[in-house]
Amino acid sequence: MEENEILPEEEKKNLTEGEEPVETKSGSSAENDIPLNEETVVPQEIVDTKEDAAEKASYSEDDAGPEDSAGSDDETDAEEETDSDDVSPEDKLPAVQDDDEVMRITADEVEAYSREMVRGELRDIATEKKLPEKKVPFKKLPPLLRRSYTEKGFKRKVLKHIFIPEDRELIAGLFQKGLDPKKPDRLSIPQDVLFTKKEVSRYKYIANEIKGQKKSRIKMIPLIAVASIIVGAVAAVVTFKNPLAKKGLIYVFESIFKAKTDIASVDIRILDSSVTIRGLQVGNKNSVMKNLFEIDKIQADFNLVQLLRKKFVAENLEASGIAWNTDRTYSCYIPHDEEKNDSPFVREVKARANNAIEDLKMQAYDLLGGSDVESIIANARSNIHTPEVTKQAISDTQALIEKWKEKPAELQVEVESFAASVKNLQTINVTSFNIQNPDDVAALRENLKKITSAIEQGKSLTNKVTQVVEEVKSDAVFVNDMVVNVAGTVKSDYDYIVERLTTITGTIANLDRLLLDALDTVGYNMLGEYYPYVEEAIAYAQQLKNNPKPEKKKKTIETKWSKRMEGTDFWYSQNYPSFLIQNVRAQGTGFDARITELTNNQDVRYIPTKGSITLDILNTVHKAEVTVDARTGTRNHLVAADYTGSGFNAAIDGTRFATKSGVPSIDGNAIISLSGTADPTGFTAQGSLALDPVRLYSDGFPNDFVTKYYNIGLAAVTDLNMGFDVGYSKADGLYLKLTGNYGTQFINALKASVLELGKDAKNAAIKRLEQELNNSNNEYVAKAKEFLGIEGDIDLQNMKLSDVQKILEKKKVEIENRLKEEADKAVTEAKKQAESFVQEKTQEATNQLNETLSNTFSSVLGTDSSSSDTAAENVTDRIKNLGQGLFKKP
Repeated sequence: MEENEILPEEEKKNLTEGEEPVETKSGSSAENDIPLNEETVVPQEIVDTKEDAAEKASYSEDDAGPEDSAGSDDETDAEEETDSDDVSPEDKLPAVQDDDEVMRITADEVEAYSREMVRGELRDIATEKKLPEKKVPFKKLPPLLRRSYTEKGFKRKVLKHIFIPEDRELIAGLFQKGLDPKKPDRLSIPQDVLFTKKEVSRYKYIANEIKGQKKSRIKMIPLIAVASIIVGAVAAVVTFKNPLAKKGLIYVFESIFKAKTDIASVDIRILDSSVTIRGLQVGNKNSVMKNLFEIDKIQADFNLVQLLRKKFVAENLEASGIAWNTDRTYSCYIPHDEEKNDSPFVREVKARANNAIEDLKMQAYDLLGGSDVESIIANARSNIHTPEVTKQAISDTQALIEKWKEKPAELQVEVESFAASVKNLQTINVTSFNIQNPDDVAALRENLKKITSAIEQGKSLTNKVTQVVEEVKSDAVFVNDMVVNVAGTVKSDYDYIVERLTTITGTIANLDRLLLDALDTVGYNMLGEYYPYVEEAIAYAQQLKNNPKPEKKKKTIETKWSKRMEGTDFWYSQNYPSFLIQNVRAQGTGFDARITELTNNQDVRYIPTKGSITLDILNTVHKAEVTVDARTGTRNHLVAADYTGSGFNAAIDGTRFATKSGVPSIDGNAIISLSGTADPTGFTAQGSLALDPVRLYSDGFPNDFVTKYYNIGLAAVTDLNMGFDVGYSKADGLYLKLTGNYGTQFINALKASVLELGKDAKNAAIKRLEQELNNSNNEYVAKAKEFLGIEGDIDLQNMKLSDVQKILEKKKVEIENRLKEEADKAVTEAKKQAESFVQEKTQEATNQLNETLSNTFSSVLGTDSSSSDTAAENVTDRIKNLGQGLFKKP
C-alpha cells in the first residue's frame, strides 16, 4: 500500500464537515491526512510552524558521525530502548519545503490528504505544490535502522516484529549486504543516501512499532510477580470470600430492618457458580427478643461468565425453612443514628394525626362539658347565684353586726346595776315575819312599798330593753330571711346543677364523628409508621428507573490506512444487566413467595419485576401481588400492589401513638383487601377492612368519667366493616376517608352509657358543686350566727332583767299573801263564832217551834199524833236549812 491514498468520497464528505477520523483497532491513524480543495492557499507561516515541529522531533544525534550509525548484533536492547524513547507524534508528520512565497497546487498534483498541527490545533490546509524537498542524512534515521545485522539477526530483530506486509517489504528493501566496509557480510542501509523528512518520519514510526513488539515479549520476573499476585488474590478470595460475604449480608440486612441479623454460614463456590446461605435470622426492632423471620437455607446458582463481566445473573434463587416471629436468645436492638428529617408526607401525617388527637379530645370533653371535673364545674359555675347572694348577705349582715355589737355591753351594765340595787329585796324571807307582831307587819308593809317601787323602776328599764330587743329582733328577722334566702339560692343552684349536668351527660356534641375521628387517628398514625417502608421501596424502584441506560454507539467510519494483519475483535452482548435474578422462590411451612426479573435495570430485557407471596399459618392467610415497572417509556405506575388477608389477628396498640388521648387500641380477626399504586409523586390505596369479632378499647382521657363512657361505647362495637380510601400527592397533600357500619353501634352504646353512667359523673360534679354551695352557705351562716350572737347577748340582758323583775314580783306577792293570810284567819275565827251562836239560837227556836207546831197540828188533825209530828218535823227542817243558809261563808 502506498504512503498516501485518496479517501472515498463519503469519507471526504465527513472530513470536510469537520468529523475527525476515528482510530481503528489496528492502531493506525489518519492523523496526517487532510482533504483538499481544487486550489488551496497556504500561508508560509503555517508551513514554517509545521516544519519547526518536525525539526523538534528529530533525534539528538544530528552531529554524530558515520561511525555512530554502525551497529552489530551484539548491541543490547537497553541501547535500543534508550535511543528510541524520544520519538514524538510530530515525527510522523511529512516534511515541508521552505519557501518565502505563497504556494499554490491543484488536486490533480497530489495523491493524499494532510492534516497539520498549527498553534496546538489540527487544521485542514491545502497541500503545497510539489517543490524540491529538503533531504536529511543517514544519521536522522532511528538507531534501529542505522545498525548492521546478520541475515539471521535481521530477521529475528527486525523483520520478525513487522506484521504489515507493506512495511516489511519497505524495510527489507532498504538493507543491503556489503555496504559496511568493516563488516561486509552484514546487512545495512547505505550511509550516503539522503532521505526526505516524510520518509524519516515513516521509518521512525515503524521502528517504534518494532520496539513496542519487542517489549511484549514475556519476561519471567514480571510474569512471576503477576502470577504471585494472581495466586495470592485467588487464595485471599478462597479464604476470605465467605466471611466477607457474611459480613456484607449482615450489614445489608441490618441497614434495611434496623435490627441485629445473624447468619450461620455463607458458602460461595465460584467454580460451581453457587451461593448458599444458612441460618439467616433477622430481628424485630419492635420486639427485641423476637425474630421478624428466619430462613433455614437460601440457595442461588449464578452465571459465572456474566460474573466475570461484572454482572450477577442468576436464573433461580430458592429459600426454604422460613419461620416467623421466632424467639431470640439475645436482644436485637441496634442503637439508631440521628433521625433523618421527615419527608413532607411524614410531616403532614404527623400534623394530621396530632390534629385528629386534639379533635378527639375536644369531642370527648364535650361529653361532660369539660376536660375534667374542674372544667365541668367551671362551666356550670357561671350560672350559679349562690356566691353572689352569699357575698351580698355577708355584707348586709356585717353592717348589722357593726350596728349592734356595742349594745349588749351597754344593756349588761344597766341590768347588772339594777339587779345590784334590788338585790336585798330579792332575798327577803317573808315567812320570818310574825303577823301577830305589829312591827313585823309594819316591816312587811315597808318592804312591799320598796318592792313595788323597784318593780316600777324595772318596768321602765324593761321597756327600754324591750325596745332594743324588738329592734334587734327586726334585724334578726332580716338576717334569718337572708339565711333562708341563701339556703334557697343554694337549693336553686343545686337543682340547676343537677338539671344542667343531667342535660350535658345526655347530649354529646358531634357524636357521629367521635369514633370516626378516633379511627382516623389510628389510620394517620399507621400511615406515619409504615409509610417510611413504602417510601424506601418507592425510592428503590425509582433508582431502577433512573439508572443510566446503555447508550447506543454511533457507527464509526473507518478510514483505510496501512494496518497490521487483522485480528479478532470481541463484542460483548447487552442481553443482561449488571444484576439479575430471573426467578426467586422461597418456601416454608405455609409460605410461598415468587419473584421474577429481579434486576437493577429493567430496560435491558424490558421486563417489569413481579412478585407474589402466600402465607397460610394457623388459618391465617395472606396473599399479595406486586409489580414494579421502572421501564423507560412505560405508562404503568411505578409500583402496583394487590393484597388480601383473612383470619389474622389485627392488634394495634393505640398507646404507641399517644397516651390519654382516646386513640383506640384494636384487637380482632381481620379480613382485608387492598389495591394501590405508588409513584415518586405520591400513592393511592383503596380497599375494605372487616373485623369480626373485634374489641376496641382505650386508655381514655384525663377525665375518668369520659374514659368510662368512651370505653363502654368502644366495647359496644363488636364488628367493623369499613372501606377506606387513602392517598397522597405532593400537589394535593394527604387524604384519608373511612366509611362503614361502626358509627351506629358506637353512637347507640355511647348514648346508653351516658344515660347509665351519667349519674357517676353527675354525682361527682354535683358533690363538688354542692360542697362549694354549702361552703358559701356555711360562710354566711357563720356571719349570721355572729349577728345572732349579738342578738342573744341582748336577749340575755333582757332575760336577766326579766328574772330580777320576776323575783321582785314574787316577793311582792309573797308579802301581800302573808298579810292577807293573817287577815283571813281573823275573819274565819269570827265567822266560826258567829255560826256557833246562830246554830245554838236556831236550835232553841226550832225546838220551841216544833213544840208549838206539834201542838197546833195535833189539834187540827185530831188523834193521829204521828202525822202531826211528821209535819211538824218537816217544817222544822226547812227552817233549819234556811237558817244555815243565812250563816254560810260567802
